[in-house]
Amino acid sequence: MREEGFSPSNFSELKEELRTQRKETKNLEKKVEELMARVINAEKVINEMKEMKTMTREIRDKCTSFSNRLDQLEERVSAIEDQMNEMKREEKPKEK
Repeated sequence: MREEGFSPSNFSELKEELRTQRKETKNLEKKVEELMARVINAEKVINEMKEMKTMTREIRDKCTSFSNRLDQLEERVSAIEDQMNEMKREEKPKEK
């Protein structure tokens, strides 16, 4: 660096500008860290939501299966009731 054009006042101005830039850089670094933390938290929430979605589908599938089994059971009970009613009808004429 040449000594021409260099003065203590320029040095003070440069020093102050460097301090200002350093503060701004630290503030930006802090904001970047905060944003990264928020992104990480958002990713965790998304993963939890994906797990909940999977669990919800599994529960829905089990409910559907259970409902189908109940429908089949109702059909069987109805068929047995029909058979019992038929047997009762057949027994009535024999009693006379």
